[in-house]
Amino acid sequence: MAATIAIEKSLDPAMAAAQHALEEDLSCPLVPAEQVTQFDFVLRQEAAGLTLQATAKQAPGGVRVDFNSAALRRRAADRLRHQDLIKAIGIKGAARPTVLDATAGLGSDAFLFAASGCQVWMLERSPIVHALLADGLRRGADPVSPVAGIVARMKLVFGDILDPAHAVDPMDVVYLDPMFPADRKSARSGKGMYLLQELLGPAVDESDLFARALSVARQRVVVKRGKRSPAIASKPVDICFRGSSSRYDVYLQDSS
Repeated sequence: MAATIAIEKSLDPAMAAAQHALEEDLSCPLVPAEQVTQFDFVLRQEAAGLTLQATAKQAPGGVRVDFNSAALRRRAADRLRHQDLIKAIGIKGAARPTVLDATAGLGSDAFLFAASGCQVWMLERSPIVHALLADGLRRGADPVSPVAGIVARMKLVFGDILDPAHAVDPMDVVYLDPMFPADRKSARSGKGMYLLQELLGPAVDESDLFARALSVARQRVVVKRGKRSPAIASKPVDICFRGSSSRYDVYLQDSS
């Protein structure tokens, strides 16, 4: 059964216009605070940005897309080209591949691609996650934002790579993070992953996802997996970058 989602009505009149726009865009009810527990998730339009939170008891705190966060900016500044994620997409010398992040999630990986100088397209199928990303991009693009230059290289597209009616232009690299299965304890340790898994439900068919990515990528498909998770397909992995909890499987396209 699909998750139920409401928008919490703020007492701050400055939030009224944004809330009503969100209500219209997402077709989610706008309800007072005392009614949000009747729904699985609540969206809050706050001064710091649009926030998503599960209403279940002991659920983790809310999440928002914040490209201005100190942690993300610190990672982008920390020898970025030496990080496995960036090495996996194939940056060499001055060349910067175009990247399609086909499972955009909360956008942190796409931000790091853009921070490395790549033009990045984020494809997101969930209207709720798309709204979170759009809000994060809007705040990150503010001229006073320290990451405005990075965010300028990020484009958000609403759609599903598996939807035959949705045309996807060829890209040098297609990146997939299909939220590899995690146990409940592990998932809760990362509230962003936990909330997305609870909101989006079962992952799409990974074999179809991979096949579609291969049809779009000109140079390579990069797949994020759990450290011990099986490969996404029977096709041999060409390059693998292993971290402490995850790895990046790289599938090269035949250039002949």
